[in-house]
Amino acid sequence: MKILKVNNNSCSENWDKMSPNEKGKFCLNCNKKVFDFESLPDSEIIYILENKKENFCARIPLSKMNRPLLATSYISKYITLAIKIIITSSILLPGNLIAINPKENAIEHFKIVENSEITFKGKFLREEDESPIINVKIQFITLNEIFYAYTNKNGEFNLAIPTKFIGDENVFRVSYDEISYDENKTETPPRPESFSTPDFVIKRNEIENKKIITVENEIFYVGSCGMIFIGGKNGVIPLVFYKGKEISYNEYEKNKKKGLYKSDNYFGHKMAKIICVREAKNGLILLF
Repeated sequence: MKILKVNNNSCSENWDKMSPNEKGKFCLNCNKKVFDFESLPDSEIIYILENKKENFCARIPLSKMNRPLLATSYISKYITLAIKIIITSSILLPGNLIAINPKENAIEHFKIVENSEITFKGKFLREEDESPIINVKIQFITLNEIFYAYTNKNGEFNLAIPTKFIGDENVFRVSYDEISYDENKTETPPRPESFSTPDFVIKRNEIENKKIITVENEIFYVGSCGMIFIGGKNGVIPLVFYKGKEISYNEYEKNKKKGLYKSDNYFGHKMAKIICVREAKNGLILLF
């Protein structure tokens, strides 16, 4: 496993003023090629970092930092947009609570729960025209289970969270990999949209009270970079949890080859510390 790592020497040169080049641009001031990692698949990024001998820089979107690079992925040229999330929540007592069925495009269903829950409600809108974003996946992360919901045709979601899992600080992860478009609209983007998808932390009182959260535009780093190797002879070893139980990294690698895990999630040290409630300087792999 490899993670993209940026160095502490970001460039102040204007990306838009650089000369276009194959797979990126060329910086005349530094006399360097600058790869555009936004448009390259993970497999090609890995190849460049492992095989390039000359000095080079890269333009890297925040969404590709601090996550594992996959050996296989598709190539896409993304549109950079922003999102506004309007969040409200309310506490529910035992009874009928809304759950989202992702396989049916966020159609609401009902289920009975035994303990009190908090319904985390929100709405995803494009910043440019405030149109709703459909099928956004929002996840509440715990060591034992991941709770998730999808936005409906109005960009709204209802995420039921058992109160016993809510801490002083809580980690949420948002994914736009499955977004869809309004069938009534005659035009849809010619290529997949890409939004900034960092993990974020919400405190207990922010879940329980009305809150407006604005997600920033996709942020880009321009400068030199490298890779952090996880596992193996010389790699760092993160904490690994499978269904709430800590396991060794060697056991994780062995079982992964057998296809045991349905969900494999990596978190950097900051989010890992909140999820584990302990120090996790090399990050966390969360398995289900």
